[in-house]
Amino acid sequence: MQTSNLSEIIFYKDKLILSNTDVHFSDFINGLTEVELSGYLYIEAKRVECFLNELGLNNSDNNAKNDMLHHHAIKSQDNFLFLIKFVNDCANFPKPDLKTILSLISKHETYIRKLTELEKKFFHEC
Repeated sequence: MQTSNLSEIIFYKDKLILSNTDVHFSDFINGLTEVELSGYLYIEAKRVECFLNELGLNNSDNNAKNDMLHHHAIKSQDNFLFLIKFVNDCANFPKPDLKTILSLISKHETYIRKLTELEKKFFHEC
């Protein structure tokens, strides 16, 4: 694990724990190895990237981005900016290998809930 990524990994791990309301999420996230956690953050960043793309918010044009933020949710602008930063930071982590993906799916299903086939497909293809 690169030291430069480690501080980001810890930062986003803590943010995810604070923001997630699932009672078993902290058990899941704390049960991941550094490699798995990096892979999970990568997958989550790709999922958020898809969401931001749908809203037109994952755009390098700052004026367009600000217009879209204003249009979608003035009260949530900081949340969208945080999501954009999350994607910019974590989508550049190394894509997890097959072994890590299978481990993440297994741990997710053990601690949180069974994933749908579509969710599993996203884990593999993102």
